[in-house]
Amino acid sequence: MQQKSLLNYFLVAIVLVTMSSCTPNPNVYTIARSNTPESQPVTLGERAKDLVGNSGLKAWSAKDYERFNDEKDYISTFAEPAMKEMKLYGVPASITLAQGILETNAGRSKLVKESNNHFGIKCHDSWKGESVSHDDDAAGECFRKYRNPLASYRDHSQFLTSRPRYSSLFELKATDYKEWARGLREAGYATDKSYADKLIRIIEKHDLAQYDQQTIGKRKRMLKRESRKERVAALLNDTKKKLAETTRRTKRMGKEATKQIADAGRGLAHRVTPGDTLYSIAKRYEVTVEAIKKMNILDSDNLSIGQILEIPRSK
Repeated sequence: MQQKSLLNYFLVAIVLVTMSSCTPNPNVYTIARSNTPESQPVTLGERAKDLVGNSGLKAWSAKDYERFNDEKDYISTFAEPAMKEMKLYGVPASITLAQGILETNAGRSKLVKESNNHFGIKCHDSWKGESVSHDDDAAGECFRKYRNPLASYRDHSQFLTSRPRYSSLFELKATDYKEWARGLREAGYATDKSYADKLIRIIEKHDLAQYDQQTIGKRKRMLKRESRKERVAALLNDTKKKLAETTRRTKRMGKEATKQIADAGRGLAHRVTPGDTLYSIAKRYEVTVEAIKKMNILDSDNLSIGQILEIPRSK
């Protein structure tokens, strides 16, 4: 019976490795936001390594932007970074790409060529990095400057996730680009009253929502893999515990069996306690007083507390 039970555990483990599992709703991202106040600078951070790989944040100059002739060129270049940012921070890739296209004129604006600033993020009091002056709502405003577009993409993600005024955006579904666009405008990201409509038009013109779906699909598959791993690990851990318990039980039974065999051959041992008499001991083990006296070579009925008596087997 024990062998069949153990076999069943292993069969279940094998089935779980291959079966699909239920996953949380991937449309809603839970973002671990920073509690850093707005007065502190938002830096590239350690997680940039996940995004830039071995590129070492190679510096871009105006010459690197000569490849951009239209919005499709911009999308083909930055779709993958946008999806990686969505995976890490929860900002929809469609929104990131649309903002990049709008703010840089698809990689052709003077500001982006001078600063690699893809999202029109101004310096604010918190910025400690390099900057450039650019005319926007007022003449000669301070804009952040980056070494590489990827640094701008990372700063954009951290800019949104670390500021309380954008926190309500992360309660929205990651696929609801329309509400995201409106939420950005309402939170004061841009002063242009038609900012949200412009983002939505760009997203729908190029079907940028497909990149949100692709990211969610990848995340869903990842969650399934992780869920399977966790369930299999739990099952194997449970099986390991049961095997250990079976081993302990088998050892215990073996010891008891050995003791019973020994007792059957030589009788039992009884330690004399207060109140014991040869008569009470003989009655307890269903033997005679004479048999106990004979086995223990006793010439009287007197017993001592703590004395060990060997008890013969009852017939």
